[in-house]
Amino acid sequence: MKIIAICNQKGGVGKTTTTINLGAALSKLGKRVLLIDLDPQRNLSDTLGYVPDNTPSTVNELIYFTAYNMPVVVSGFIRHHDGEDLDYIPATPALSSAPTLLATVADGARVLARAIAALTMSDGAASYDYCLLDCKPSLDLLTINALAAADGLLAPVEPEEYAVAGISDLLGTVRQVQRSYNPALEVLGVLLTRCDRRRSSVQQVRDDLIAALGDKVFDAMIPYLTEASNAPRERRSCVSKPGSEIGRAYMAVAKEVLVR
Repeated sequence: MKIIAICNQKGGVGKTTTTINLGAALSKLGKRVLLIDLDPQRNLSDTLGYVPDNTPSTVNELIYFTAYNMPVVVSGFIRHHDGEDLDYIPATPALSSAPTLLATVADGARVLARAIAALTMSDGAASYDYCLLDCKPSLDLLTINALAAADGLLAPVEPEEYAVAGISDLLGTVRQVQRSYNPALEVLGVLLTRCDRRRSSVQQVRDDLIAALGDKVFDAMIPYLTEASNAPRERRSCVSKPGSEIGRAYMAVAKEVLVR
């Protein structure tokens, strides 16, 4: 199973949109995919139709139980979205307390890695091809956990003036995680999102990113279209919509992911 952290400390760049649509695209390409919501804003969970109940079966409890070495049946945390043929582990706003918890336990940066390792050993879970981690817009200890657990980082970036500087900050955190927790972590790539091709600055930002990062910049770019904002209400990805331009773009991203 390849674990990919969808991460950028800046909000509003399309992390959740990318997580859901890349997952749906990989599923269409015949891969079995698990999504994990690591953002207390829980946009991924809401988009996939999760309705909170009173059972301790979200990523909040998964992290808590794992941190304190309590027995966990990981498969009990997994939901299925029939429309997208995706599995996911939801979050609730209580996840906002996770960084404080993680700071108080031994080896707190690797709790999520331990939880995912337990997942791969549970019945049926080992057959996942990809696990996508939808990270929160910050570089706190919860996001460090995602990077410590991941094989690769995919960073969505808007084509704006300070994109290169923002990615440089993120890559500094990646190097720290590589040194301290996860030497195998690789930068899978930087994905330009919300691209209005009518703006000449889009190509300039892309050129600047390529100058800084070379082939780490995805060939595919995600267009800026209003259809992406309809996904939470429709409870579906753009990939699942016939004729969707955004869906086609994410299919192209998925094909790049398969060979990176």
